[in-house]
Amino acid sequence: MIFDIKNSLCDMAKMLCDVAKTLCNCGKLVYNVENSFCKIGREKSHEKNIFPDVKKRLKNADSLNKIIIMKKEYADFFDYLVWRGDLNFEQSPFNAVDALLLSQLSYLDFSTAVPHAEASAIRMKDCARLHEEIRAQDAGLMINERTPRLFFEAAKSERFGDVLMSDFVSKHDEASEEQFCAITFTLDKETIFVAFRGTDDTLMGWKEDFNLSFLTDIPSQKDAADYLQEQSSAPYVKRVFVGGHSKGGNLSLYAASHLKNYGEKLCAVFNFDGPGFLKETLERSEYQAIKGKTFSFYPQLSIIGQLFEHFENYAVVKSSAQFLSQHDPFTWHLAARGFEQVESLEAGSVYFHKTFNEWAVSLDSESREQFVSALFEPLLESSYKSLSEMSENWLFALGSVIHATSEMDSDIKKEARKVLQGLLSVAKGNFGVLIAKQRI
Repeated sequence: MIFDIKNSLCDMAKMLCDVAKTLCNCGKLVYNVENSFCKIGREKSHEKNIFPDVKKRLKNADSLNKIIIMKKEYADFFDYLVWRGDLNFEQSPFNAVDALLLSQLSYLDFSTAVPHAEASAIRMKDCARLHEEIRAQDAGLMINERTPRLFFEAAKSERFGDVLMSDFVSKHDEASEEQFCAITFTLDKETIFVAFRGTDDTLMGWKEDFNLSFLTDIPSQKDAADYLQEQSSAPYVKRVFVGGHSKGGNLSLYAASHLKNYGEKLCAVFNFDGPGFLKETLERSEYQAIKGKTFSFYPQLSIIGQLFEHFENYAVVKSSAQFLSQHDPFTWHLAARGFEQVESLEAGSVYFHKTFNEWAVSLDSESREQFVSALFEPLLESSYKSLSEMSENWLFALGSVIHATSEMDSDIKKEARKVLQGLLSVAKGNFGVLIAKQRI
């Protein structure tokens, strides 16, 4: 028995070493890429280019808070509310920043605040007034802690205060490995914006994301299609906007492509750094039909959004953060009616997209599934349900994961190690090509 335990620990140690080496190589890669492909000609003054409207409107402002934004490095959601907060959607039409802001609010729990009954809704300003407890919500480790504040600031504005909130749905099903959430915002008497939540703090939610690698349709995609179909079928609805951040962007494209009988109502699909689809999926007629109505936005060093393939028409948004933190919309540089954009994705993002997708295509569906199982089974079999719980008790969480890993089927561990080695092999090859191109 002692011999078996030693063998299990050795296998586990080898696997952890492989992961550690992968992380080290990724860390070195990011450092090298960021230093080798640094951007040239960054604008020295954001104030000159994106603040003229603010300057004019704050000329006689008596609030120090409003004047301080003139000295910030970049503008965020709160600055946008200063610029556009006093303009309704008739005065300043619904745009991509509005879509991103409402998509960010979908990360909050409105289960006790937003009615589910048919033809029932609540104005955002009334929701904020009646449900002060939302201010203390913690959406988890991956969601910006300023999101509750954003909700209350938006609710106070002329632009969003009278927006109706309805049909909040949140679902976590361990049996089907599904994490799904959606909410509908009625902008005027004939227009709605359907927001799909991205991946939340739960381990199950992240597992479902990875299931995209080997499943044609995941449960949350099917629920998203049903939800959008139902919301679009309302007789009063003439115009439909749909969008989401992260996985929410993926769900938006899926739902829009499966919309039946009400396609003429669809105005735009907003995808904010959402993972893509397999190439053959995007080439289907139903996806090509919404291509012209799809607007995708990725930060400079996009990682999540570079998983699988995406439409070639997209915009790259400037971000103030580093590496994976750029996924957070609060780090994106906003302008009065859109985003501060750069010409192209950074080399590290292009590298990741090429490497991941070459590697994923090289594997059959069964290998992808085995890899995902090897990655998540130890986590899901532990007593922890979320990333926040694991971060608060990381030492005990690590012990639980190690214990579960030691009991994994040896064939699965071997397959996972082989898949990781394949990823590293593709990564090394692509990195050499990028460095060679940079030197020319």
